[in-house]
Amino acid sequence: MVNFNKIKRVGLGFGFGGAFSKESKYNLNHKKTLKFFCKTKLGNFIDTSISYGDGDSEKIIGKIKDNIKQKNFISTKVTAENLTFDKFISSTLKSLKNLHVKKIDLIQPHWPNYDVKNDEIIKAFKHLKRDKKVRFFGLSNYDLKDIKYFKKKLKDSFKFIQDEFSIRDRSLENKIKYCEKNNIKIICYSPFGSGEIVFSAKENEILNLMMKKYRRSRYSIILNYLAGKSKNIILIPHTKKITHLKDNLSSLKFKLNSKDVRKLDVYFKPNYIHLKLKDVVYYNKKYKKITNLKDALNNKGELHPSPKTLSKILKKGHKLKLIKLKKINNKFHIKEGRLRYWAHVIAYGWNKKIKMMIA
Repeated sequence: MVNFNKIKRVGLGFGFGGAFSKESKYNLNHKKTLKFFCKTKLGNFIDTSISYGDGDSEKIIGKIKDNIKQKNFISTKVTAENLTFDKFISSTLKSLKNLHVKKIDLIQPHWPNYDVKNDEIIKAFKHLKRDKKVRFFGLSNYDLKDIKYFKKKLKDSFKFIQDEFSIRDRSLENKIKYCEKNNIKIICYSPFGSGEIVFSAKENEILNLMMKKYRRSRYSIILNYLAGKSKNIILIPHTKKITHLKDNLSSLKFKLNSKDVRKLDVYFKPNYIHLKLKDVVYYNKKYKKITNLKDALNNKGELHPSPKTLSKILKKGHKLKLIKLKKINNKFHIKEGRLRYWAHVIAYGWNKKIKMMIA
């Protein structure tokens, strides 16, 4: 069993697919990469969820030999619809079975569900902790206001938060000081923006020069830069290629000088935009859960929390993860965050101008 203070700072994200991660299909390359990761001594943190591949991610990890699993810190999650006391416990027990372990190192709500009271989640975790089914608790994609509440209630059992962090998305930076002060590790997913980051000519020029200078790949340079933002950061890039995994795991074996760090700070800024909600293209033929405002008000897709509930949370001052947009033919389409989009529409109306991010 890996000691909290012995967790290495680059791990493996064994989940992919974003909003469609439940439909993700794991192939032989994923299995080979996981096997290699478990045998190497360069990393020891594996991130998964019961939702990835509809349980397949956990089951693949579960087939690894027990003595090898003991040398890795395994984190999994409970989906938003399963955060009530009984369902949280049931989901965790199912994860234990899938992972084929006696105790899960870290359990986290995957996304907040404000239809369930935080105290109910806390009660469920404490029950599992007493039964020696889990070691630590964490929160994935939660607001700082909630993080502070859970930390106050769970004290030393609460040791992790998880959030997206990339050269384009640095929203979690407002949580870093609190985490450092309270000895909370920060698990950072999608450090390469799900592999879809497009660099400008100037950005490519800077990266190419640094690649020659440090004799490292651009991915190593990006991971090194992100890790430098806090000693508490654990990066969990996803890959199904062993060559990429080796590169990721060796990315902290050099040091970017302060001048190059400042250059990356200046030239690689997140791309924010303020738009009226009515100016965003929300329809996507692949997304059937909510296609219009009526669907959102009636929670047609049975989302957790419902758009109505999330709209009330917005009005109470909670900060939600930014909606991500993709520009297609001079129009801005939702790439990620449809539930959050409809919550804003319900809370503030179509003419509200809000801060969003261009992915």
